[in-house]
Amino acid sequence: MLPRSTIETLEPRRLLHGSPAITISDAALAEGDDGTTAYVFTVSLSKATSRRVSVSFATAADGSAIAGEDFEAKRGTLTFAGGQTSKTVTVLVNGDATVEGDETFALKLSRASNAFIADSRGVGTIVNDDVLPPPPPPPAPPPYEPPPDPWYDPAWYSPPGEGGAYW
Repeated sequence: MLPRSTIETLEPRRLLHGSPAITISDAALAEGDDGTTAYVFTVSLSKATSRRVSVSFATAADGSAIAGEDFEAKRGTLTFAGGQTSKTVTVLVNGDATVEGDETFALKLSRASNAFIADSRGVGTIVNDDVLPPPPPPPAPPPYEPPPDPWYDPAWYSPPGEGGAYW
């Protein structure tokens, strides 16, 4: 443990003097109906350093999205050369035409070397872009038929036969 004089308290986090902080961005995009969509997370250092910095990353299905179905699982290590302050990690999200709510997954950082992790979790939000089809139109009304007239007698209105009279 470092002596108290080398630790600065900032809100609930502790920042080590001299070491860069590692943070990760969130990503939110529409999923698309098919194929894949690239969600790009930016991993940043708070300041440039001459030392080589590395950090491990891995996707985590700790939200509502399912690895292998909604997104492709990914893991690896990012290495920052001296002077670099940002790197990106791309996670592919699978499109579908299913109407569902927005879904989330995480890209988690761990095991940092020559830096400390200030924000270890980037949230990927898969925004649903599918909509329900419109309802079918109502059925057509039946053709109009006037109500029967109780005073109508077809015998009174029948035309006379050939050469006949009306009365």
